[in-house]
Amino acid sequence: MIKDKNGEPVITWQMLVVIIATTLGIYACGVVSGYFYFRGEYLAKADARDRVVNEIKRKVDNLPTQPELKQALKEERR
Repeated sequence: MIKDKNGEPVITWQMLVVIIATTLGIYACGVVSGYFYFRGEYLAKADARDRVVNEIKRKVDNLPTQPELKQALKEERR
């Protein structure tokens, strides 16, 4: 308990508990809202990245393979 010059209680332990609980509650709400805000922004960027990566994979899959290139070169030389 915190007392003033006259010995009267200024802040009791119940007041400290309420202040600490309120502070922790505000902090926890900030952490949770920040997490969801970041997650929302990250998911949009991740989706765009995944679309580009999948497009590149499709283009790479359409490229000829090594045996096909060798066969094409042999036929060209004839």
